[in-house]
Amino acid sequence: MSMIVGLVLTVLAAGSAPWWWPKVTDGQGGPIAPPSRPPVTAPASSATPDEPTPSPTPTQTTTRPPTIEPSFEEVDLQPLCDSGDCSGTQRVGDTLFSYTDKAQANRYPNYREHKAFDGGRTSCRSLKVEFAGDKWVQDDERPGIDYLKFVQETRPPVYAKVGVGKVGSVEVQLDGGPLLITAARANDPGVHNSYVLLRITGSCATPDGLAIGQ
Repeated sequence: MSMIVGLVLTVLAAGSAPWWWPKVTDGQGGPIAPPSRPPVTAPASSATPDEPTPSPTPTQTTTRPPTIEPSFEEVDLQPLCDSGDCSGTQRVGDTLFSYTDKAQANRYPNYREHKAFDGGRTSCRSLKVEFAGDKWVQDDERPGIDYLKFVQETRPPVYAKVGVGKVGSVEVQLDGGPLLITAARANDPGVHNSYVLLRITGSCATPDGLAIGQ
């Protein structure tokens, strides 16, 4: 049986019947040819030979603008003065003290608050404050004491004090935010406004100490 099947497949592969293949007619006397296999064609290529290969898209990089570091200079400041009458000179012991600003003081231990730079941010990274009592305490027979306290948002308070006949000095590192300069006086029985006289210089990025844009 397997030989017969193999013979039939051989005839079909040849495409034409041998002399011994049984003749089959189409009913009108014409022979019916054995079936033939369809021609095998190669699959069409999706690429066109003349079509250029697209180049890869270049990777885009974002360039950040360079960071400009502020330039700091030593400047004279009046962070509390709101009028033209803030500067002058005062005899302090054997020294003629020149001041450029002043802070009104309460009776110690109650401090009187003053918003430096109108309560705004500052471009200064540090202040050097020289200070002394006004004429009332310098001329008084009692040994008065003047106190300063510097209050910021992120740094601990800085305290300083000075007695009669002396000029005090204190360095204050700043965080750039709002700054309160508070003042108090002890041993002053007089009925008058008491002031702590100030001479302030700062390491700042602007001439007036205010943050850029304020």
